[in-house]
Amino acid sequence: MNTRPSTLLIAVVFALAMVASATASQLDPKEWKAAEKDLKRALAAGDTGAIASAIAVIGTDDSKRAVKMLLAIGLQLDDSAVFAATKVALSDMREPEAITEMLRGLKKRDWRIRVLLIECLTDVPGDEITSALGKRCSDDAVPYVVSAAAKALGARGELVSIDDLIAALERLEKEEGVVWRDVRQALTQLTGHDFPTALDWKNFWEPRRDTFDDSQRGDKSDASTRERNAPNFFSEEIVSKRILFILDISGSMQAEDPPQGDKPGGKRIERAKSELVKVLKALSPKVKFNIIAFSDAVRSWQKARIVPCSGANRASAIKWVTALQPGGLTSTDKALEEGFKNNQINTIFLLSDGAPANASANPFGPGKINELVEWVKN
Repeated sequence: MNTRPSTLLIAVVFALAMVASATASQLDPKEWKAAEKDLKRALAAGDTGAIASAIAVIGTDDSKRAVKMLLAIGLQLDDSAVFAATKVALSDMREPEAITEMLRGLKKRDWRIRVLLIECLTDVPGDEITSALGKRCSDDAVPYVVSAAAKALGARGELVSIDDLIAALERLEKEEGVVWRDVRQALTQLTGHDFPTALDWKNFWEPRRDTFDDSQRGDKSDASTRERNAPNFFSEEIVSKRILFILDISGSMQAEDPPQGDKPGGKRIERAKSELVKVLKALSPKVKFNIIAFSDAVRSWQKARIVPCSGANRASAIKWVTALQPGGLTSTDKALEEGFKNNQINTIFLLSDGAPANASANPFGPGKINELVEWVKN
């Protein structure tokens, strides 16, 4: 009698082994229940460290249910540690059902979720992902989402996304600004060429769409997006058309700066106000802006909105800035929190002369400053 396993039996054993391997990364029912319980307990306690730890465990499940839970819970808190943990967990997902759920999430109303998922999907291969990112770039109404999608498409390096990028460029041409720049940069990354308008890009791409290869690639690495006669805020060129200026008017801004060559240094607050007024006079009427001044309190020229830099708005802003007087602590975190409430803004210029201080007038230590920096990044 032949005791060797049949070919059919070998195939069955192999198939079962593949199933076991495919599900090995997912939590068993007991582990999943424990992870859910840990996350709910951490959320109820408001313990961001414990929340981040629970998210990391849930992320190991690599499944549709894990994605749904992370998107429903992970972004409820505007905390850098929670956001970072959610991003790491989602970025490690590779199971088809998990990826499908992430693609479905790209249509969610919360633009923060769309940006998060775009960043998490950037390195995941697949034509369906490239197509979904292209759709976000060409059609999404939120500038942050368009910018994130353009950067992702540039990083993926797939020529099929060029048509979506050109469509986005055409939609953004009237305003130009930072998002327009990001789209042009993605096109330059993909082709090595740089053209000023969407029409130029169409004329270049349409006859080459099916034949483009390395022999036709240009030698540019950066798009030439510098605007003619663009003003500078101190040394920083202003490209954006949706800007927030945040100005420190704490007590330390009364100090005199040392001489600059043959010129006297002058009071910091006066130098800052003079520079901001100069910028306001030079900004195009196409630019929309707002100004926040902060010490231990936060004051906004316009409450949670940006307005065109023209006519009465320009004159009102200059008058408001000129009247600012220094005094108080340096509550940088409060000013940034106020600024981030407006999702129309895509560029913030923050001018401060010192470290943030807490309510007892003590400067934040390095750990707190680093935490603030990470919060801004996320």
